[in-house]
Amino acid sequence: MESNQIAEFGFLRLDARRKVPLFRQLYEQLRLAVLQGRLQANNRIPSSRDLVMQLGVSRTTVVTAIDLLVSEGYLQTIHGRGTFVCSEIPDDALLPVDFEESPVSVSRTSANYLSRLGLAAESLSRSQWYTGAPVPFCPGEAALDEFPIEVWSKLVRRVWKSVSVFDLSYGEPAGHAPLRAQVADYLKVHRGVNCDASQVMIVSGTQQAVDIIARLARGQNRSHASR
Repeated sequence: MESNQIAEFGFLRLDARRKVPLFRQLYEQLRLAVLQGRLQANNRIPSSRDLVMQLGVSRTTVVTAIDLLVSEGYLQTIHGRGTFVCSEIPDDALLPVDFEESPVSVSRTSANYLSRLGLAAESLSRSQWYTGAPVPFCPGEAALDEFPIEVWSKLVRRVWKSVSVFDLSYGEPAGHAPLRAQVADYLKVHRGVNCDASQVMIVSGTQQAVDIIARLARGQNRSHASR
């Protein structure tokens, strides 16, 4: 293609006068066509030979653009058949999922990427997670309306004044050592439990605690069975 030429083929339009390389122009226009639905899933795109002839560019230009689209998951090459638009494109994975959707209307991307447990969680409405209204005697739900938010905020501000970069990095797997020491002291004084900080583990909640205990018990059972 001469430096002053504009080549067109279908919806493709390459302009050699632009500073953008020709292969990049071809790549961007093919990708946009896929995203806009002009090239739909499983559609076959013109062969590299046809694109070279119709656009008047080098084969390297066409092959570079197509290879880039293949590597990014927009196109796939089937030996002996040609190059086709992928049934699932990478941009689908970036779309936000609406939790109000029913399981029937879950996107095709979610159906491929999520497990059965993930799909079940996705089908739950927001009202099934937390409504903000406290429910008396509800198992697994703390009395959030009784939480001392004002006192907590003051304590957080006080601590953050003296925080260091070391406090922002990963800590000990069992939890913050000073906190574990305080928990051990509390258990000694108020619960009569003879323990030290090395026997205390800080977890994020009841579910994680039960999960860790179950894994340890399962491992212990396996070790007994192997004896």
